[in-house]
Amino acid sequence: MRTENLIFSQLMTNEEYARRVLPHVKTEYFFTEPEKNLYKIYEEYFKKYNKVPSKQGLLVEIENRKASADDYTELKKLVSGQETFSEDLSFLLTTTEQFCKDRALYNAIKESVLIADSKDKKGKQTPDAIPTILSKALSISFDTAIGHDYSEDAEARYDYYHKKESRLTTGIQILDFAMKGGPTRKTLNCFIAPPHGGKSMAMVNVGVGALNAGLNVLYITLEMAAEEIARRFDVNILNVDFDQLEMIPKATYINKFSSLKKKAMGTLKIKEYPTGTANAGHFKALLEEYKTKQNFIPDVIIIDYLNLCAPMSGKATDNSFERIKNVGTELRALMIEQNCVGWTATQTTRGGAGNSDFGIDSTSESFAIPALVDSFFAIIDSDELKKMNQIMFKQLKNRFKDMNELLRFVVGINRSKMKMYDVDNQDLTKKPGAKFVENNSPVINKSTDFDDFNF
Repeated sequence: MRTENLIFSQLMTNEEYARRVLPHVKTEYFFTEPEKNLYKIYEEYFKKYNKVPSKQGLLVEIENRKASADDYTELKKLVSGQETFSEDLSFLLTTTEQFCKDRALYNAIKESVLIADSKDKKGKQTPDAIPTILSKALSISFDTAIGHDYSEDAEARYDYYHKKESRLTTGIQILDFAMKGGPTRKTLNCFIAPPHGGKSMAMVNVGVGALNAGLNVLYITLEMAAEEIARRFDVNILNVDFDQLEMIPKATYINKFSSLKKKAMGTLKIKEYPTGTANAGHFKALLEEYKTKQNFIPDVIIIDYLNLCAPMSGKATDNSFERIKNVGTELRALMIEQNCVGWTATQTTRGGAGNSDFGIDSTSESFAIPALVDSFFAIIDSDELKKMNQIMFKQLKNRFKDMNELLRFVVGINRSKMKMYDVDNQDLTKKPGAKFVENNSPVINKSTDFDDFNF
């Protein structure tokens, strides 16, 4: 029996099967015109009446459409010739899913060939679209989970609450503590600071923290060159000053990375876009390209930074509030779709730039940002903090934990090595809120014996 006949026979007799497969089966998966037309008629009937049509009902629908004599004969033959039989639902679903995958891939290859030969009828597709077309076809899958059942899924929900893997560490203990162990997937988190106030340093450090935890990181930069971002990761990971980095012999530099590859570190990819030119759609295409070409799937996506992205939606006349709101909404949707933790940043207003303790009202361009993100941390600097080699974080929004438990906290910084680190502070297992104490910054290694550097 042809799989098409199996599908039609079950669609006409098995309501549970029909409800499970209808969202996934498409008209273009059928090759013959009578089968395509019959599926269209069936799908429209089901949507209209919300039930499986009988053979007689389908024949009436066919006749009402005033089909030609030939079409009517073929469609009638298709409907009348379907057998009634029972089969294991799991087998039926598996067989139908494979049918959909095979036909989707066939159609994708066919479309790709037409695009490559410049015969795309729509004339809108370019060869750059081929990896995306093939990737979508290869990702066809019947989603067996239809939402979250509050009662039935209680046990799974409890396990999720206690699953360490559901929290992705930032590598900074006090920041993880403020986020109840770290941010979860499908979230967008944001730092806010004045220009040159530590935004990129913070994003590099959460990136390094993820890499050290064995997670894959994609860093998207719209401000600096990819090589400059890589330089910041270098000085942090290699534990050298900026001015020492260029003094390392090439062989030593390469050997250090050979050593790092042997460790259980994640993979870092850095992608550079011109300022204001890329949006969430470009990022999604990039992710699909990484997955197809390099089998790279990030756990953490860092976007440096939000205000420099272009919106996908909206109008050219939109003001900054609407434009940035659209960007934030689209980036958050991307994190949900890709099952990633997102980190980004935004700048303060002029008033915030000169304020040693600014708040949520200092968000520049669009106040929609704090409404959209899942956590919002202000990075505050002062002359006193500079003397102690520290920087302060102030929680402005936190969906992970009551932010009033630890509204402000400090971390140590080493600007020459782009490092943020935990300082000696209160015992985090005790009641939070105690003041942090001054701690000397780590000794900066001035040695030029690079072979002795620790990794």
